[in-house]
Amino acid sequence: MPDPSANANHAHRAAPPALRRRCRRMAGFTLTEALLASTVLAFAVAALMQAIVAGQMQTYHALHETRATALNEALLDELLSVPYSELPSWDGFSQSAGEIQDTHGNPHADAYQRFEQNVEVSAEGSITLPGMGTVVGRSITITVSDDREGEWRVQRFVFNPAAAGPGDEMEEIDP
Repeated sequence: MPDPSANANHAHRAAPPALRRRCRRMAGFTLTEALLASTVLAFAVAALMQAIVAGQMQTYHALHETRATALNEALLDELLSVPYSELPSWDGFSQSAGEIQDTHGNPHADAYQRFEQNVEVSAEGSITLPGMGTVVGRSITITVSDDREGEWRVQRFVFNPAAAGPGDEMEEIDP
């Protein structure tokens, strides 16, 4: 029986030279093509990584702002539960970074410890509200700041319940 590999070699030798050259050319990529493909791939990966990093930074900034706002709102809620006559004692209250606590002395989570908090309580004043007349009270301003991204403020006017006349019904107004 004849050797099959001998026939394969014989068939290859029998092909015309032009066909053999064309088959050899199509067998793979040239070095130039491989380098060009690698360069295009590198640029695509770099652009993709830049987009991912930009998205992560935007998410971080939004989370940071949400934390600052939550810290402001938490302290404001605590101050709104304080009797009106005690509000002036909170003027000048501040907490440094690393020492942020709630009004009961419980430390906030580590994520909040980058911030500083300051409270300003204005002297008693009055504002005129359409349909309600003049309202006497104090303005509370709470500022949360950090060393990198800035300040976040929340302000609320709290009316003096003792200044309301008999039968006057007043609601807290959030400017």
